[in-house]
Amino acid sequence: MHIQIPFQWCFCVLNTILNLANGIGAVRYSTVVNLLMLWAVRIPSAYLIATFWDGHYVTGGVSISFVFGMLAALLFYRSSHWARICRA
Repeated sequence: MHIQIPFQWCFCVLNTILNLANGIGAVRYSTVVNLLMLWAVRIPSAYLIATFWDGHYVTGGVSISFVFGMLAALLFYRSSHWARICRA
């Protein structure tokens, strides 16, 4: 818990932006981000943590994926696609 709790705000930002994107019809982007969070970030980072450390901090992969997802969501929020959808 002491590994994941400091990164819950990243999950809040990520979840808010991606749910707004889903609501305005940009479902593909949020689906891709969620798939990348799991298969490209969370699982490999948990494997690396388990391999190079003693394995007690494997849940750090979840926190790392939250940060990645938040950055991806913020990139989408700052994109011209988001602005075009909000103008319509």
